[in-house]
Amino acid sequence: IEKSVSLLYLILIPVGIVLAVGAPLIFHFLYGAKYDASVPIFRILLIAIIVFPVQMVCGVAMSGMGKIKELFHMFILSLLVNLVIATVLLATIGITGAAIALVVTSAVQAVQYLSYVRKEVRVVPARLLNRGFFDIFGYLREWK
Repeated sequence: IEKSVSLLYLILIPVGIVLAVGAPLIFHFLYGAKYDASVPIFRILLIAIIVFPVQMVCGVAMSGMGKIKELFHMFILSLLVNLVIATVLLATIGITGAAIALVVTSAVQAVQYLSYVRKEVRVVPARLLNRGFFDIFGYLREWK
């Protein structure tokens, strides 16, 4: 689990940074000036990259452990959290609120999944990022 999450971070964080920095150019090139106003919303959605690896790997791990019922209950809770936050934020700040609600809900879901998986399997959250960096540096040393 730690290795999978950390390797996903090694891929997604640089991609996310490039997309966040290059979003105005990318959007303008692909869609013209028509969608330039959507760049800030896109950048908010990119924040979910921080929790995406934990969310996905732990969700798959729970599924692999046969914990489908627990996974479903957590999904329903996350859906309700999203519904409440999105409703409030859409009414107050518009479409940006929907993007924020999605990011917050993704974080809630990731915390739920990780908390459950930690009870079943020894996972050290601090090593979720470190492990991949050490593995990549090891691969690069062997590659020389």
